[in-house]
Amino acid sequence: MIRARYKVAVVGVLLVPSVIALVRRGLAYESVAPGSSAEFWEYACAVQLKAFHGHLKYSYWGGIYPPIEARLFYYTQDHHRQFLYSVSPAEVASDLPEVRAALQLDVKKCPNSDPELCEFYKDGAPTRLMCRNYLARSAASAPIVGVVSDIQKARLRLHRFGQIDTREEEAFRARLARADRVWLSLVFEGVFIIGWVLFTAWPWLRGARFGRFVLHFGLSPVLLFIPYFLGYAPMTFTFGPSGGFVYPSYLVLASVPVGRIPCSRVDEVLWNMLPPLLAPLAQVPGAPAAATTYRCVGPFASLLFGAMIAVVLLAGRQLTRGFSGWRSRATAEPPAR
Repeated sequence: MIRARYKVAVVGVLLVPSVIALVRRGLAYESVAPGSSAEFWEYACAVQLKAFHGHLKYSYWGGIYPPIEARLFYYTQDHHRQFLYSVSPAEVASDLPEVRAALQLDVKKCPNSDPELCEFYKDGAPTRLMCRNYLARSAASAPIVGVVSDIQKARLRLHRFGQIDTREEEAFRARLARADRVWLSLVFEGVFIIGWVLFTAWPWLRGARFGRFVLHFGLSPVLLFIPYFLGYAPMTFTFGPSGGFVYPSYLVLASVPVGRIPCSRVDEVLWNMLPPLLAPLAQVPGAPAAATTYRCVGPFASLLFGAMIAVVLLAGRQLTRGFSGWRSRATAEPPAR
């Protein structure tokens, strides 16, 4: 009984840090952060209001998304993720008179002393011209949601050579829908991680025969990666742990040995056969600007790694038996006279 309690305690100690991290990250999760009207208008019309003091450090570019359910959104793009912000229509509407005045008084000289802000101002000249022409035609009493929607479409036409690609908007709406299901992602990760650890440790907990150890340890790698193969945390190996809370960290750690087995054509075939059933649960933080790392871990590679673990365990078992037998024979032999 004491030994069984000791084993359960060991497994519990292994699980507690993951559970705590999952709870903390879940409570701190924020799919859409509160934004500011000044930053919204800088991205929308390249206008630098008095309250604007620059964008997020290391951001590359940004823009606005179409209004959804009377909510206004804009984003800032950095190297690995896209930061999403929302601002109330009332706040954006309250700054519209200042925006109109700034556009009418648009001067060639940068109104700021900050070189970075001046670079934004210089590059935004075409956008300001577009907004000035649109707002000159729109009524002052026009609903702000409609005004923002028209500006967003005109901005896309300006910067996309007249073409509007709906895929970006569809990806944005899908991202918001996934954020509404974040509690399902948290529950899924908690249940899966606990289940995976218990499956791996079950032969040890139950004092099972050696064959059970081989089976569970051999299947453990591929079982860990199954959610990834089914679309959960899909960008983990292109720009770091993402798309989840604790599970991506498990993937990264497991990929250190498993990733040394190169992916093959078999992995590609197997991967294409697997449906992305868990993709709706992945909390992907927008599209990255670039991929800084790449490591391929495929279904066949993870199965092969599990088979290697089984072979090592079996070989170790045989060596241990052989050594024990040799010692037994050596002890049984009578001493030479």
